[in-house]
Amino acid sequence: MKKFYGKMISLMVVVLIFACTGCGITPKKMVFTDKNKAIEITATDQYEELKDKEDSILSIANESDDTYVGIMVEGKQDLADNLSLEEYVQGNIDYWTTENNTKVLEKKQIDVNGKKAISLINTFEVNSTKLKGITYIIEADKAFYIIDGTTKPSNFDKVKEDLAAILNSFAVK
Repeated sequence: MKKFYGKMISLMVVVLIFACTGCGITPKKMVFTDKNKAIEITATDQYEELKDKEDSILSIANESDDTYVGIMVEGKQDLADNLSLEEYVQGNIDYWTTENNTKVLEKKQIDVNGKKAISLINTFEVNSTKLKGITYIIEADKAFYIIDGTTKPSNFDKVKEDLAAILNSFAVK
């Protein structure tokens, strides 16, 4: 009888260790929304919402990966009539180039949840810190949304798929 209980306890310990080894490998998904609940993005529970958002309507960060995602919005009523997505993107690239030394490495048209968008892979500097990221500029009915997913250049290849997944989850409610 003792051998049976001993083997059973050993088996339970092995199963428990195996089960716990899997814990944390697949982080839970979380939905983050702006204060007006007008937009949302989905990220893993490794991200936390930032309270000090500066110009963003929603900002999240994964401090362990040194990764940041911020969403800004600009209403079309504040812009020139009939401004196209391409014109809006080019105006921002021109501004960012002079403001923070942005270099666009890749630019392509994409679709994000039924909305026309342009994706940029870029490098830039903020307060002398070099960063690399993915920027989506999305055209909605009444606004343009700029979503930046950034990290250090040395970390970019490791997190770019996660950043792209977060940016692709963007939805206007």
